[in-house]
Amino acid sequence: MKEYGDLDKFPNSELTELAASAWNKVADLLQQTAKKLNAELVDLEFELESIYNVRYQIYPPSWIKEQIELAKHRNQTI
Repeated sequence: MKEYGDLDKFPNSELTELAASAWNKVADLLQQTAKKLNAELVDLEFELESIYNVRYQIYPPSWIKEQIELAKHRNQTI
């Protein structure tokens, strides 16, 4: 199994805090990309209430594909 990081670099961080921080960086990138494509996205920001209580939402691939197609169509008409 290949490792993609070194958790030893974050000795005082909880794994859930690192995951929340990483997700917010990815969400920011997705929001910026969507804005450039004139797409509309729901708020993707992840707020960690407790390191022991984590919730997440999964978007259906069909919905994501539909949103990408709508963005492509909007960009073609601009």
